[in-house]
Amino acid sequence: MHLCGVQQDKAIQVIRDSVKACLSAGESAVGCVKEQLPTIETEITRIKKEIIDSLPKQACRGNVKFETVVVEEYVPNNTVSEANNILKELLGE
Repeated sequence: MHLCGVQQDKAIQVIRDSVKACLSAGESAVGCVKEQLPTIETEITRIKKEIIDSLPKQACRGNVKFETVVVEEYVPNNTVSEANNILKELLGE
């Protein structure tokens, strides 16, 4: 949604509307999301493969050494926390 220009309050509203649509149809919102997980996982796998296939081939001689860096972003924003809580609830976490 972010890449489509949907940000913060509007993104939460889209999530709420989706959940509301599932619930008013007499369905479980969690069930609706879980039902789509295989499709989502297939798309993620396909996208990863496309990205990997588009990378240029690199020749390597000898050992390769690297260090990992973990970058974390902290956003003290109730809107983001609320959206995360909704998603956790939908996914049953």
